Amino acid sequence: DKGVSAAANVVALDLREPLDKVVEALNNALPPAVRVHGAAMVPAAFGARTDCVSRMYRYLLPLYALPGGRESVARAAELLRIFEGEHDFWNFTSPPKAKAAKTTVRRILEARVEEPSEVYGSEVVCVVLVGSSFMMYQIRKMVALLLILLRASATTEAARSTFAHTTTVSPSTAPVPLMSAPALGLLLDRPAYSAGFSVEPWAKQIDDFREQVIYRSIVEADTNKVVFLPWIR
Repeated sequence: DKGVSAAANVVALDLREPLDKVVEALNNALPPAVRVHGAAMVPAAFGARTDCVSRMYRYLLPLYALPGGRESVARAAELLRIFEGEHDFWNFTSPPKAKAAKTTVRRILEARVEEPSEVYGSEVVCVVLVGSSFMMYQIRKMVALLLILLRASATTEAARSTFAHTTTVSPSTAPVPLMSAPALGLLLDRPAYSAGFSVEPWAKQIDDFREQVIYRSIVEADTNKVVFLPWIR
C-alpha cells in the first residue's frame, strides 16, 4: 500500500556472512529512514510471512480529526471495539481485491484508541489494531468509517451494518464503497510469531524508530503538505 510505513518488518534469507557484520553493512549503506534493527538465526523452514500469527498496525491521526477533540476519544474507543472478533470485511477493500480473495473474513484481536499525546508540537491520537491478517486498504477504510460515525453521532449498530455476511454475498456483489483515510497515517508496528522467532529483542529500537522517525515524518508531512485537513473536509 503506497505511502504506508513500517516500524518493524521481517524478511528471511540465506546468508554466508556473520549476522552482526551484515546488519552493520546494511545500516551503513541505507538512508536514515530505513534501518535494520537486528538479525537472528531461525529454523530452515521459517517463513517470514507464512509463520506470522498476527500483525499490529497503528494509525496516527491529528487530534483535530476527531470531532470534539479529547472529549470524543472515549466514544471513538467504544466504536472501534465493534471491529474486534471475526467479521466479513468484504466492504473494506477494493472490488478487485474482494472478488479475488479466497475469503474476506478476518479476525481482529484488539482494537483500541490510545490517549492523545503531543508529537513534535502537534496533538495526535493513535488507533491501534491487531489482527491475524489484513486486506489492502482495510485499516484505512476502518479508520475513515470510525471518523464518519463519530461525526454522524452514529450508533454501534450502524457500524456493524457495514460488515458483509458471507452467506448472503454472491461473487458478483460489489463491495459498498467506503472512503479510505490517507495512507500517510498508517504504519505496521510489528509482526508476531508463535515460535522460532520474535522481534521483541529489538523492541526498544523499534519503538524509538517509530517515535523518532515515522511519527516525526507523519507530523512534518501533514504540516508541510496539509494532508488530513482537506480529506476531513
